[in-house]
Amino acid sequence: EAVLPPGVSTAARPWAHASAPNKNGKPQAWEVSYQRFAQGGHPQAIAMQNEKGVQLDTIGSHILKALEQGMPVDLPRLSETWKKPPSRAEWALLEEAEMALGIDVAAHEPKAASGMLAYFLPAHEKPFAERTDAENETIREWRVRLNWYSALRRANIAPQFTEDGAKAKRQRVLPASMAR
Repeated sequence: EAVLPPGVSTAARPWAHASAPNKNGKPQAWEVSYQRFAQGGHPQAIAMQNEKGVQLDTIGSHILKALEQGMPVDLPRLSETWKKPPSRAEWALLEEAEMALGIDVAAHEPKAASGMLAYFLPAHEKPFAERTDAENETIREWRVRLNWYSALRRANIAPQFTEDGAKAKRQRVLPASMAR
């Protein structure tokens, strides 16, 4: 299991591909979700309050986007109220896909990372209508893991991992070539 830094975490600087503010001055959807979460809102409640019927996973990804934008986020609280970040084995598989495909999620445009799932999920290449319900569910769960992985990498936050239920003894440090 991933162990995130306690309390609120903030990226040293916004991600290079962070989105620009809306030209009309209205907050973007991710900003609204983030503000509600930062004020103590539960992601499930935030999803239910949304007039457009936004899914819970969308709210979680909005909050991770706020982290990429340089906003302070209570990652342990997000992990407890939404979904957990990747396990050690899942993190390693995402690292392997990133390296094998020559993608650096911290440096590339957001869409570049989505192709990583096809590296180990062949169903990701199928058109949505041709996938089974089980394949769609697996892809949806891996998208959540990829969102966590990408956001943490973009914010240069490396989780520790538990070993047999005990905290890891040392924090994992990103290689200099992968750090910002």
